[in-house]
Amino acid sequence: MSPGWTLGWTWSKKEIIWSIAGAQATDQGDCKDFPNDIPHSCEKNPRIIDMHPGTPYNQQFANCCKGGVVSALGQDLGNSLSAFQISVGNSGNTYRTVSLPKNFSLLGPNQGYTCSPVSVVSSSVSLTSGGRRKNRALMTWKLVCSYSQLLASDTPTCCVSMSSFYNSEITPCPSCACGCMNNENCALIKSTIQQTESTTPVKQCTQHMCPIRVHWHVKKNYKTYWRVKITITNFYYNFNYTKWTLVAQHPNLNNVAKVSNFIYKPLLLYEHINDTGMFYGVKKLENDILLDAGSNGSVHSEIILKKDRKIFTLKHGWAFPRRIYFNGDECIMPLPVSYPSLPNSVLPISSDIRPLALVTMNNFQMYRHIMNPGWTLGWNWAKKEVIWSMVGAQTTEQGDCSKFKGGNQPHCCKRNPVVVDLLPGVPYNQQISNCCKGGVVSSWGQDPSAAVSAFQVSVGLSGTTNKTVKLPKNFSLLAPGPGYTCGPATIVPSTVYLTPDHDTAMFYGMKFYNDLLMEAGPFGNVQSEVLMQKDKNTFTFKQGWAFPRKVYFNGEECMLPPPEEYPSLPNHGNTKSILISAMAASAIWLIHIFL
Repeated sequence: MSPGWTLGWTWSKKEIIWSIAGAQATDQGDCKDFPNDIPHSCEKNPRIIDMHPGTPYNQQFANCCKGGVVSALGQDLGNSLSAFQISVGNSGNTYRTVSLPKNFSLLGPNQGYTCSPVSVVSSSVSLTSGGRRKNRALMTWKLVCSYSQLLASDTPTCCVSMSSFYNSEITPCPSCACGCMNNENCALIKSTIQQTESTTPVKQCTQHMCPIRVHWHVKKNYKTYWRVKITITNFYYNFNYTKWTLVAQHPNLNNVAKVSNFIYKPLLLYEHINDTGMFYGVKKLENDILLDAGSNGSVHSEIILKKDRKIFTLKHGWAFPRRIYFNGDECIMPLPVSYPSLPNSVLPISSDIRPLALVTMNNFQMYRHIMNPGWTLGWNWAKKEVIWSMVGAQTTEQGDCSKFKGGNQPHCCKRNPVVVDLLPGVPYNQQISNCCKGGVVSSWGQDPSAAVSAFQVSVGLSGTTNKTVKLPKNFSLLAPGPGYTCGPATIVPSTVYLTPDHDTAMFYGMKFYNDLLMEAGPFGNVQSEVLMQKDKNTFTFKQGWAFPRKVYFNGEECMLPPPEEYPSLPNHGNTKSILISAMAASAIWLIHIFL
């Protein structure tokens, strides 16, 4: 975006820029060795910027003079190029004397680009101005500059809030830590949605860490269509986003019927899936520039999506996107458990008991990994079992489920189900540990941590005891190449797993916030506070009640002080234990991790 790109490099010898067309160097440098014919730049480390539109023709070059503004390839192919031409002196005139520049750098409005070394490629061919003669370059060089969101900023670019016609509460940006610089700048707005069109967030902030807020509002639900309103707000004061782009991943984007105010283009990331699309403004509507200044800096669009009646369901956050990107940066999404929930009357209630099966596949091959498009696992049920639901994978067919009347349909009724892995990026409530890798599994010798794939199934009509549950048979495993044969299923000692209360828990940082533990003393720490409700049946002040029994960091067990050295209660604490127990409703841990 504006003010555009800046390209820099270091000459390998004593090269100079005699002249330049379509761009200019920011500094002429010391050209005292050229008293008569003065070069355009004598800098050892020149920095080049684009010319502005309206530059005289004799200073232009094809694809130049855009003020450094370059469109995204998917948004505007014709304006995704930028070019200039330079006349180089003191460089030599053969491929043996011309040396490659080094240390290339690319700057945009924000940091975040790193450039590879220059490499020599096949000489390029260009046409003369008349278009009738081809000229071959003496040498052609190539380098790639890549963008990293982590390098660009320590804080997120944008955050996503949500609301819906069926729930009067709004899910704000994931936390005040993302929406504001600190809690003092957070203002809580006590209001509820009076109209379905409302997009006012519950929390408003005066100083944003997330300069962009994207609000996804489910406006209406029709019999065969549903309508969504998208609002993008720019809280980055004194900064306008030109030619902005918004990319959304949503399972229903392959059924977009109408988009108002924005241009929409589907992005085909995979041949068999079309769940990602890009939105951007329309120049004629003057919404291709996202102005600053809070609520005045907003653009809106409404989408009408046709329902896929085979897969459409009101459960599992059906109406909300899985991921959203603004200008290529991934936005912070609320956790799926905090999505606006449906009224209790909508969710079907089932009282039958359905055993859960956790399927884990380990690739113990030392050198052979399973590549894209990944594994396919199949089996035959022993009786008339069905798969009610799955987490972390899905079957390729639902089968004939006509005997199950009503809206509560099994995931798969086939006698011989075929299961494939889910792709990365599915909502958290559809994931399980070690799932969702697109079926790609590393070899044990290459990466043991990525040599496992797992999913969970809820099985119906199978029985609930070890006498009524029967083993599946005829297992088959397919990968990109044939050659796998499976043995019969055998019963082994029962596995042990933790109950939902977890006595153990795992803490880890939030992406783009504190998931990186920096080095160097006081700056190399992350902190958290834990608020726990007391179990009054087991709660006691004795024997180090407030402190953990074991702590692990990155899987390594930490050394704990001996229990007799735990901070002890005051001597008079026992005399007031009843009063303290009655007043304190919870215990707080303050956890510091220092590197």
